[in-house]
Amino acid sequence: MAYTGFISDPNYTRKNVSETITGQWEFTQVIQGTAYRAQWGDLAEIYACDPEEVLIPGTVVRFGGKYEITKVKPNSRTFFGVISTKPGIVLNKKEKEGEKVALVGRVPVRVVGKINKFDKITTSKYAGIAKRKTWLDTLLLKPTIGISLKTDTNENEKLVEVFVKSHR
Repeated sequence: MAYTGFISDPNYTRKNVSETITGQWEFTQVIQGTAYRAQWGDLAEIYACDPEEVLIPGTVVRFGGKYEITKVKPNSRTFFGVISTKPGIVLNKKEKEGEKVALVGRVPVRVVGKINKFDKITTSKYAGIAKRKTWLDTLLLKPTIGISLKTDTNENEKLVEVFVKSHR
């Protein structure tokens, strides 16, 4: 069913009918309700980055560089988030051009080495790429980027779905 006019128009409010509305919707006022459902699984915010730096989806990023974010350095003890593929909710959308950075939720992350389901992941010896966290990484105070939701025994770089939590 197609709607025209303002979504707040009482003529279009139906309390007893279940309908699916698809498409691109943009609201300039506050949306209030009892529930919100997103198709994808992460909360992201747009941050400015150097247009010459390649930040492909799954890259682990930190604050810094010429703009606001850049790839994490090898074996870094800090990180900020992960470049998102399809965020469920995007914050700061109209403010600036940049990359969508997943702050929390399910997101594919670039990982190198074997990884098991529920392993913690941290920064690796490669810029912008994560690895399975070991006891030595904990002793070196390396951050936990998230928890792997998949097992992948391939040693090469790959995308692994991870629950990311961008704060300690």
